[in-house]
Amino acid sequence: MDVTKIKRSLNPNHIMAWSFSISLFFIAALSVVVYFMIEHTVDKQSESSKYINISGQQRMLSQRVVLLTLEYKLRKSAEVKKQALDSLLILKKKHMFLLSNHALAISKGLPSPLSASLYNLYFSEPHNISEKVPKFVSLVGDDWQSNDANDNVSNVKLEMASLDFAKNELLIAFDTAVSQYEYESTTEIKNLLAVQKAILLLIVLVVLMEGVFIIKPLLAKSEKFAEVLQKEANVDYLTGLLNRRSFEILSTQAIALSQRYESELSILYIDIDNFKSYNDKYGHKKGDSVIQLVSAVVKKNARHSDSVFRFGGEEFVVLLPKTSDQEAVQLAEKISMKVSEATSDRQKFDECITISCGVSSYIHQEKGPEAVLKRADDALYQAKNSGRNKVILFSS
Repeated sequence: MDVTKIKRSLNPNHIMAWSFSISLFFIAALSVVVYFMIEHTVDKQSESSKYINISGQQRMLSQRVVLLTLEYKLRKSAEVKKQALDSLLILKKKHMFLLSNHALAISKGLPSPLSASLYNLYFSEPHNISEKVPKFVSLVGDDWQSNDANDNVSNVKLEMASLDFAKNELLIAFDTAVSQYEYESTTEIKNLLAVQKAILLLIVLVVLMEGVFIIKPLLAKSEKFAEVLQKEANVDYLTGLLNRRSFEILSTQAIALSQRYESELSILYIDIDNFKSYNDKYGHKKGDSVIQLVSAVVKKNARHSDSVFRFGGEEFVVLLPKTSDQEAVQLAEKISMKVSEATSDRQKFDECITISCGVSSYIHQEKGPEAVLKRADDALYQAKNSGRNKVILFSS
């Protein structure tokens, strides 16, 4: 197993960084869209309110001009005449303002920004506001000329014509325009709000999907990654055996059980004979093959309750719960024979490999594994010094 590749592929930090970056970018992009839509909605509402207000003012100004004209007839006041003319001028300016965007677009050869309904209101019958406003201005202008000329007959006719026109045709046209502006404003704002709600719901959905499809899998990957790290911390990468760190934990547990149940506990300390010279002579690749073979033989001949450790280099330790020193010696001799048999094939191994082994048993008065491990190591030293390929039981 290539732990480095697994760590790279499973590392939740990398996955989390990319996943959250993408999801947060998406949420941020949607949030920006919502912000600009809200801003656009506010601007649109403000613009619509202005058009509705101006259209409403036109309606009021048309009636004001007629009333001031009638008042001037009675009072002949210059101030009243000025107010009427000012109101008429404002009416014309506001009419031009409402059609300014339309006029600009037409001058540039672009489509009119007016909706089809508003376009018909301004330029088609029965309302045709763009013609009715100049007609009203013309009627009032003729009315003023008649007032100034003091022609009572024509004056009365013009007054009645302008009053009737202002009360019926123009007022109805302005009322319709106000209603249309209000309707289009309300409809557009409703549409914008609907889109905003849809985007907000999409953001909520993205957050929920992030929890289901990103965070939950990441938690699972984190657990798996933790398992890989735990295994890497406790297992030797070359042989798959437990390492020295694991020995400290498992031997302490085995000693505690041995003390509690007053059971026997033994240790084998194994070393491959002449491994350094073999490794130097035939290369590290073959040296690794020897280590792997010895570890496989030891593991195969150990019980499920036993624990096999690689202590580094060519050294191995076997922890044997509920095992006497004599039983441990028998197991060590069996392992030694099996290793020699497994390496007797010269096509696979250039030399026959042997092992030396030291055996020791735990004494219940001892508090930790250090003493029993030291005795097994001393017995191994004796085996090496007495010619190798031997199993020695420690004796004081």
